[in-house]
Amino acid sequence: METSIPWEHGSEFGWILPLDYPYPKRALPANAVLFGNGRQALAAALLAGKKQRGWHRCYVPSYICQSVVDAVLATGLECIPYPDLPIGQPELNYRNLQPSDCVLIVNHFGWRSPQFSQLVRTTPAGLIEDHTHDPWSAWASNSSADFCIVSLRKTLPLPDGGAIWSPRGHPIEPPSIEEPDHQRAALQKLAGMLLKAEYLRGGSVEKSLFRSLQTSGENLFKTLPLSKPLEITSHLLDRLPWDQWRSKRRVNVEYLAGLLRTIKQVEVLNPPRMAESCSFGVVIRCPTNSVRDQLRQYLIERQIYPAVLWPKNCHMMNDCQAVEFSERILFFHADFRYEVTDLERVVQAVRNFFGSW
Repeated sequence: METSIPWEHGSEFGWILPLDYPYPKRALPANAVLFGNGRQALAAALLAGKKQRGWHRCYVPSYICQSVVDAVLATGLECIPYPDLPIGQPELNYRNLQPSDCVLIVNHFGWRSPQFSQLVRTTPAGLIEDHTHDPWSAWASNSSADFCIVSLRKTLPLPDGGAIWSPRGHPIEPPSIEEPDHQRAALQKLAGMLLKAEYLRGGSVEKSLFRSLQTSGENLFKTLPLSKPLEITSHLLDRLPWDQWRSKRRVNVEYLAGLLRTIKQVEVLNPPRMAESCSFGVVIRCPTNSVRDQLRQYLIERQIYPAVLWPKNCHMMNDCQAVEFSERILFFHADFRYEVTDLERVVQAVRNFFGSW
């Protein structure tokens, strides 16, 4: 008796077999230093700035995930929100910035331009850029920030890993060991990836098993103490065709966004693509929070897992626009895992939901 192969869209990466030889193009700048995860890379940048330049305050976009805020606070710096959404312009009085300040600028969804970074560079404040959503943009490659950081597992099938480099040549102290707590968390993530790959091949693996490993591993990730990533992460990073995958993501994003724009009940927020940029995925805005939540549940029941990037948290509460944005959007993956038929299946499910109104 034949069994159907499981299908799903979204959620975390499963294990993907790497190349059996080093990929000729480096995934990161030569001076990049690896850490256990992205929040550790951010903490390392902040601690370096605190030590080298006396940073005491960090200005952080109001629209951000809570783990970033927690990473700032873990270093002992004051965390100050400034209004900033993936659409529109940041609102920060950069004329009041001091040498003891630093500003975290995030290339949300790969949609932003370096214009605001250039303004901050004219001030005495320090500058950190988060390029997680598009680590290989022209902006990231030509940055003049004090530090650039990325969380690698958001765009690559890796169990852990964050990176930091300094375009301005500031010294970065690498972590000395794989911290046991980090190692335990990352190995759970790795086990979840391997089991998910087996599940998607039709193996006798329960989804609840790999999901529990992925979730528990993610929840165990910490900011401090700083740790090396798993040794296998460095090995994989040198053997992944990142630029081919990025090119496919660009094509997939444009295709999925175009299809979703034909559904009048949702608003596709992706801006026109800039040269040398690549959107992280496709973001839609629903009419209300209730509609968003109903749509998300409908899709989950059909093995489609759109994300809320990011859920409402305390850091964004004083910015009503950030809260409203968070409560009405859904993020759809469109990375190299998916073919045209997968994306069309997603769009048909969204269309069916609104067709039942």
